[in-house]
This record gives sequence, structure tokens and C-alpha cells, in this order.
Amino acid sequence: MAGMAANILWPGPLSCGETKDVVRGATGMLSLLAALVLGLLLSSAKNSFDTKTREVQEFAANLALLGSVLHDYGPEAKPAWVLMREATLAKVHLMWPNDSRNMPVMFDPRLVGKFEAVQGMVLALTPQSNAQQWLQSRALQIVAEIDHERWLIGAQSGSSIQPPFLYILLCWITALFFSFGLFARVNTITFLALLICAASISAAVLLILDLDSPFAGLITISPQPILHALAMAAEVVPP
Repeated sequence: MAGMAANILWPGPLSCGETKDVVRGATGMLSLLAALVLGLLLSSAKNSFDTKTREVQEFAANLALLGSVLHDYGPEAKPAWVLMREATLAKVHLMWPNDSRNMPVMFDPRLVGKFEAVQGMVLALTPQSNAQQWLQSRALQIVAEIDHERWLIGAQSGSSIQPPFLYILLCWITALFFSFGLFARVNTITFLALLICAASISAAVLLILDLDSPFAGLITISPQPILHALAMAAEVVPP
């Protein structure tokens, strides 16, 4: 709209062919740079989203494996699994709150203590055979992996997009649309075309920001792998 207003207020200088060539060359360069940065931001956000999705899936797989190992150990290991299950369900409810107005909570000191208590309970087991000794060692290894993945998910919950990239991109896009309006005839079709184009680019930027926040927003990582792992383990180790 600002470009169209400038076209109306200063029609003389903008009607010069040389002026049009210079502006179109500059906008062509800006278009290329904006497209490259937009693609870079989208790729970065998608890679970050995929990485966090894999971490959640690995967390879920280790949960199911831990349930199986503790079941094979014997009834003495059941309290450790019960505590792990309670802590995991509480973490799921904090990271994926039922009320969309609540922000996900990545760290809770009370849950940290519960997860660490699981390791202590497994360590306190007294193996009666070589098989139980191996299962205890294996369970401790899995618990350590679960703790590592739990902290990793929380540590990577921040944004992977540097704000200066986004600010510069918005400035370039603003300059592009200003230049489009400079030489456009002011009519309804032109206005609607620019409006649709601006809305499409805005949607792309919002998509990038949404992908960069995988535990909140419209596009989120599903907690189903974790819940499915707990359900599978419950069939082996009834609560």
C-alpha cells in the first residue's frame, strides 16, 4: 500500500524507464536473497523438529525396553518400573498440557528427583544369579539413556532460529512489496494479488516459527510414542 501511495504522489520520477530498470534489478536481487534465507530458515526449523521427534521416539523405545528388562528381572524390580511410569506420565502431562492455553513445562524439580530415584532403586537390587546381574546392568544402562534423552529434549526446547535472520528477512520482504506497489496500477485486482502474496509469505513465516516450537502451537510433536510405549510395557508389567 505504501508503494501504491508513492506511485500516486510521485508519478513523474517513477515513469522513467531507467528508474524502473534499476528498481527491478534491485528487487530481483532482493527476491533471490529473501528466497535463500526463507529456505534456510525453513530447513533449519524442519531439521530441528525432526531431531526432537527422533529424541521423543528414542525415549519411548527405551521406556518399553526398560519395562521388558525389569519384568525379566523379577517382581523385585516392579517398584522401580511403577515409579518410572508415574514420573513419565507426569512429564507427558507437563510437556503436553490438556489446556492449550498452558505453556509446556520442560523441567520440574520434583520429576527430576523421581527419575533419579528410579536409578537408585535399580542399583539397590540384589541379583541372585548371573542372569539377574546382567539384567540389572542392562536396566541401569537403559535408565542412563532415558535420563540423557530426557535432559536432551529439555535442553533443545529453545528456538533454533536466530532473530537477526528473521528480522532481516522481514525487512527484505517489506522492501520487495514496496517496490511492487511502485509500478503497479492502483486497482482492485492488483491490490488483491499483492494481498494474497503477502498472506502466503506470512503463512510461510508462521509455519517456520511453529515448527521451531515443537511442543506448542499448531504443529507439535505427538506424545503418542511415549504413551504407546507405556501401554506396551503395561501388558508385560501390569501396574
